[in-house]
Amino acid sequence: FRECGGYNNETLAMRDAFAQWKIPGPTMVCCARPIRVVGGHFRGPTPTGPVEFRKVARELIAEGVDFLKVMVNGGLSGDGREGEDPFALEMRLDELQAVCEVGHDRKVPVVAHCHTKEAIVNSVIAGVTTIEHATFMDDEAADMIIDKGIWVTPTFACYENIAKVGIEGGILPETVNVVKDVILPVKRENFKQAYKRGVKFSFGRDSGAFYCDHDDYPGEMKYMENAGMSRFDIIKSCTENSSKAIGVWKHAGSIEAGKWADLVILNK
Repeated sequence: FRECGGYNNETLAMRDAFAQWKIPGPTMVCCARPIRVVGGHFRGPTPTGPVEFRKVARELIAEGVDFLKVMVNGGLSGDGREGEDPFALEMRLDELQAVCEVGHDRKVPVVAHCHTKEAIVNSVIAGVTTIEHATFMDDEAADMIIDKGIWVTPTFACYENIAKVGIEGGILPETVNVVKDVILPVKRENFKQAYKRGVKFSFGRDSGAFYCDHDDYPGEMKYMENAGMSRFDIIKSCTENSSKAIGVWKHAGSIEAGKWADLVILNK
């Protein structure tokens, strides 16, 4: 289970309690608190400039995170927060590079929240490990991602569910409109083309977002199938690909001697 955004290191405490069998729970890989800019998307520390970004990255690693999460551009707000813009580039390239340099030095993966092409391209240049969402990943961006061997987690469920529940479900009208009219049509097509080109997709759902329950894995799988991915590759994205993307391939993701016996058995 990869945790991509907590509040106050509570997920690190949960991870350790699970690992020590103090309470039952899954194996967790945690970023604890994402790094963002002042006034930027989501929550977490807000450094400014490369020096401060390096400092925060080092502090998070010292606190025991398994990977660093960076919020490279804006996101969506459905609950009344002002200033949310999924098309705004928030983190500068030199700031992003500073985090990646620390991650590379300490052999800690860097995960990037990206929607726009500019955010995706900057993340590739900086050297991130995985890209989340990748909504406006065109052919050029996809080829850059393939060349660097970066994993992409598409996360359809949040946006598909916003479109389903609409304003009747309590989502802001402007959020519903941008999802239906801009994000989803582009996201589905870009995913289909990137899949054909050979982008490596891992499985993830942006759990905890709007109408995106933590255990609704089949829903995300269906959205990926509807966007053009084969069922075999969807299962592979949930197992081998995801374990490689989050750095646990030596322990999980395939049925092999010495690996964890965490199995899911499905009808053919």
